[in-house]
Amino acid sequence: MFVKPLEIPKNLLKAEVLEKRTPLEHPALAKLIPYIKNLKSGYNGEKTISYYLGQIPTQRFYIFHDLRLPYEDAFFQLDFLLLSPQIIILLDGKNHSGKLIFEKNQMIQEYMDKRLIYENPISQANRHQLLLKYLWKNINCRTFR
Repeated sequence: MFVKPLEIPKNLLKAEVLEKRTPLEHPALAKLIPYIKNLKSGYNGEKTISYYLGQIPTQRFYIFHDLRLPYEDAFFQLDFLLLSPQIIILLDGKNHSGKLIFEKNQMIQEYMDKRLIYENPISQANRHQLLLKYLWKNINCRTFR
């Protein structure tokens, strides 16, 4: 059951409106258009994941999309969180084209003569798992005092 379903990201909607209102000769379009393309790519990847999650029997899991959870004085963001009495599953979608190279602390994307460097998604998933455990432990400690 989708408790918090997928929605079009607000920053994508805002950027698309801004693009329509920006004159074609404006220099900001050179950065805005790739930004929109990147947001759409991420959203399309999450739509694909959401489609497959929608095929899970509704009584099996509570499904949350795009959670921003607190940890101490900061926050961390999860694409999808699936909860059941037996298991908690974290899902993070990636939608990259081209050649992907995974190294210890980074992922390198080579596409159309460009080389982009991202955080290693495995490191990101491990950090999210650890932060969720800390959050869960903190909630349980406060609940059962």
